[in-house]
Amino acid sequence: MPLGTTHRDAERDGAIGPAPVDARSFFVVLLVGVLCSSAAFVWTLSRVPAETRPAAATLAESDPTPGWGQRYARPAFTSGRYEELAASAHARRRDWGRDPEAWLFGAFAHEAMADQPGLRAMKHRATAERLWAELLAITTGGDVDGDGDADLRLPLRNEAYLQGWALTGLGRPVMARERFGSFLDQTRSRGKERIGAYNLACYSALAGEHADAVRLWRVSLQTGQIGDPRWGSVDPDFDEIRRELWNSDLAYRAWRLLVEEERAGAVRSRRGPRWFQNGTEIPLPQSLRGGSY
Repeated sequence: MPLGTTHRDAERDGAIGPAPVDARSFFVVLLVGVLCSSAAFVWTLSRVPAETRPAAATLAESDPTPGWGQRYARPAFTSGRYEELAASAHARRRDWGRDPEAWLFGAFAHEAMADQPGLRAMKHRATAERLWAELLAITTGGDVDGDGDADLRLPLRNEAYLQGWALTGLGRPVMARERFGSFLDQTRSRGKERIGAYNLACYSALAGEHADAVRLWRVSLQTGQIGDPRWGSVDPDFDEIRRELWNSDLAYRAWRLLVEEERAGAVRSRRGPRWFQNGTEIPLPQSLRGGSY
């Protein structure tokens, strides 16, 4: 470049090319831009009202249908509305995904439909098995020994109970009985008065302590601890002692027959005779009215 010629003049005349760009400076500027953009996005998201955020952002904030199991799932199962219950459980798993009862009652509903005649029985059975496997995963983190992925595992107080049901549904009765027994021990340590005779009857039946379960069932009925005896007559927790309850407890038989009549759509035109057991009135099913015990 001739003496007295500036760098800009030389570049304009084609004597030299453009000034080289420092690669490190370029990447520093790019990184700063990305960080600033990310910070702006996070700030913007934090300013958006919770109700307008994506579902994932509100997942852990609040239960959209609190008490779903008690208020909806149990009455639906009791009345035999299995299709409706399965659909509601599916929606709850999809929209909230933090309630294990959505898997539990979903599996109950599909198993009940699998026991009914029809071509869809196999499909319902397969769906129930998938739900049992998913329930086991979210209560163990994917490892039946409890050492699985913590990110998959929901924080639950009754996980041994849920694991027992999942293992039962997956055809592993020995491990299921062990889980139920463990949960019964945990429950007893909290005190009978706090847990209640009905819940202890459920857990005793699942753990294989059938005589104690039958006794506690009667105590819970006599003391009015069964909020809805209709549910008590179909509660899956009593599956293993259902025949014994039917044969030995008249109140249980009356409630179960009443449920079967209601499922069949029977219409009772008159109240019929009143019948009491230990001070608790038992609404007599139509099939028992006018007969003798």
